[in-house]
Amino acid sequence: MSANVLYTDLSGCYDLMCADIDYPAQSQGVRRLHQLFGNGGTRHLDLACGTGPHIRHCIPE
Repeated sequence: MSANVLYTDLSGCYDLMCADIDYPAQSQGVRRLHQLFGNGGTRHLDLACGTGPHIRHCIPE
């Protein structure tokens, strides 16, 4: 079994377990911290992020 198959199979379960997390609110908090103490909120590095929902809310529209 390849690593990609394992990730694909488990990613749906992971998203269901995390369905009640307020990703927009958490991401806004992180963006604010970056603006105050980091790089002005213009760059983000998302490590060990699960399926990546935080970063979708950090990118300006």
